[in-house]
Amino acid sequence: MRAAFLPLSGDPFVACLWLKFFKEVWQDEVDALYVCYNTDIDKKVVDFITKRFEHPKIHFTYIDHPAGASATLDTYFNVSKEETLLLIEEDGFIWKKGLVDSLFEKIECGEYDAIGSPRMSCTPGIAEATRIKYNLDYSGVGDKGPNFWPNFFFIKRDDLEKTTLHFGAKSWKKGEIIPGLGLKCEGDENGDTFVWMSIQLRAMGLRFLEVPQCHCYPLDIDDKLTGERLWLNADFGWLHSGSLSASWNVFLDGKYAQDSSDFFKQEMETRVALWSMASELEPYEEIEDFKKKYDKGIMNLISHYHMDISRISKKIFMYKEVLKI
Repeated sequence: MRAAFLPLSGDPFVACLWLKFFKEVWQDEVDALYVCYNTDIDKKVVDFITKRFEHPKIHFTYIDHPAGASATLDTYFNVSKEETLLLIEEDGFIWKKGLVDSLFEKIECGEYDAIGSPRMSCTPGIAEATRIKYNLDYSGVGDKGPNFWPNFFFIKRDDLEKTTLHFGAKSWKKGEIIPGLGLKCEGDENGDTFVWMSIQLRAMGLRFLEVPQCHCYPLDIDDKLTGERLWLNADFGWLHSGSLSASWNVFLDGKYAQDSSDFFKQEMETRVALWSMASELEPYEEIEDFKKKYDKGIMNLISHYHMDISRISKKIFMYKEVLKI
């Protein structure tokens, strides 16, 4: 049997956009979906999302505070029983029918042990030691790195059970030896979410199939002209927009980062494009007051960073085109 694990950080509109693709595209390709809504957002919004996610295949859990990816993944693993698992994030949208089924089958038939997208989210010492040990190639652009994204990641339960089941970030002090990698740290080393898990899975000798993450990038407008990054595999069947969890209670609530670079501005324009797409998906009359605050937060964010409205509009059009909506 197959299960997908989905953490939700609070944004109700991103959650509804995600649910749209699940229901319309791939709900028949899994046996169960475990959802953990971990947020301190307004109770009316919690009630709205709780009701929206009522579904025969969905096991819904609510935690009244931000718990983080590691805690929510631990929760799913402890309450689920399915043999083959998909880790997916709230801004990972699967738009092609049959894709999830075909990738699960590659594991179930024994062709591969795990499927995922490479990522570089660790300190240089870990990256270099992993490159040498496994003869990896980090050159070029796109999906490069020693670890894997905890999104669009397929694996057998039995293999996860052989690890420490530590899904979150991890640090090592100078002089420590990283198990499974054999690296004696010359300085402090750090790994983001899923890095330590990736180290353990590689050390088990698993056969990995690498697939594109199809991750949005601040320079997507320019990249489309050259066919780089996202546009290398935009037709693969899914899109990882990235960092949409930092909407309400962060950027849309007036908590602004101190960065005035154009690269950062284009990063925020990408998020605004996708937050706007989610907010405009339907009227959301049940949480109308919250939607007004949310939309005002988007406008305030655009004004604060002096964003380029024409670039935002182009990105909305591009991402809708990719997602077929």
